[in-house]
Amino acid sequence: MKRTFFIIFLLFSLSAFANSDNFKSGQLYLAYNLPSKAIPFFQEEISQNPDNIDAYLFLGLCFEMEKQHMDAIDVLKRASFRAENIPLIHYNIGNNYFSLGQYQAAKEAYTKALEIDSQYYNAYLNRANASFKLNEFGQAIFDYKSYISIYPEAPQRAKIEQLILMLEQKIADIEKQRQLEIQRQKEEEERQRQLLEELLGSVQDPDSGVSVDDNTPEGYDLEFDIVE
Repeated sequence: MKRTFFIIFLLFSLSAFANSDNFKSGQLYLAYNLPSKAIPFFQEEISQNPDNIDAYLFLGLCFEMEKQHMDAIDVLKRASFRAENIPLIHYNIGNNYFSLGQYQAAKEAYTKALEIDSQYYNAYLNRANASFKLNEFGQAIFDYKSYISIYPEAPQRAKIEQLILMLEQKIADIEKQRQLEIQRQKEEEERQRQLLEELLGSVQDPDSGVSVDDNTPEGYDLEFDIVE
């Protein structure tokens, strides 16, 4: 549904190059869900009209639909060199990186889209998903909350709110485990300290009251074998 909306949006955009034969042919094939046939027309359009940003977006979409994600990223990055401040370009770059499992790169692309348009709620949602994949749960919660704040009527709102609660509980559990581990390490350090004191006490000269440690010259490490 989302992809269909994206196609319709572009088909009815008022591009300055809308009357180009290559551009129209590519749109027609794409409208009939034939991205492989649309690709050469958009490539030719870009060759003839390199400032037609919509052609890059269409071509990137075609490659994405064909699961040629690196080709899509390459085309979209070329578009960003000509029109850096279009958030959709960076958003689509992020989507392709996400499909490749490159979640850090996807997150950076979504962040770039949000730097251009802080109200781009879909970028918040997908950056949250990328952060989730990276186990960055605090960032994921922030972005999920931002998404439903900007887009309160989101169809997925109930599920996202449930996910937020689960992530908050997970963060609390992780912190609890961290504190328990800190306490365990402290207890182990104290046990080791007491054991060392007991061992040192067992090698004192009972007549002089001086321990081995007291007779160790300054600047030397104390090393000895305990003989039973």
